[in-house]
Amino acid sequence: MGVRAVVSLTEPFETLVPSTKYLAHGMEHLQIPTPDYYAAPSIEDICGALDFMHGHALKGNGIYVHCKAGRGRSTTVVLCYLIRFKNMTPEAAWNQTWSKRPRIALTSAQEKVVLQFDRLNRIGGLPL
Repeated sequence: MGVRAVVSLTEPFETLVPSTKYLAHGMEHLQIPTPDYYAAPSIEDICGALDFMHGHALKGNGIYVHCKAGRGRSTTVVLCYLIRFKNMTPEAAWNQTWSKRPRIALTSAQEKVVLQFDRLNRIGGLPL
């Protein structure tokens, strides 16, 4: 499927596949430990993930972004990617993502960080 990059937004105890397994299959792995249920990745972690993802996207590599249930933590990063690199509004990014995966759901902390990311992106205040 062309996936050459994996972003994991799971805590260490949730991680089922170690980076060595990804590397053995020619994939680069970025681990961003993020607690489930209530937390959101930080703006800095999001920017690091986006740099990683965009570098792979420029090479034409497929990118797999995941957390445990694929509902909130990973969605937060995907929405920010669409805002930053596809020039979408948060609403348009949500609608695009929801059309592909209708079970997504953000916590209030995740929604807040997406809106903060959007504001910083519009004013040029991101640490990218």
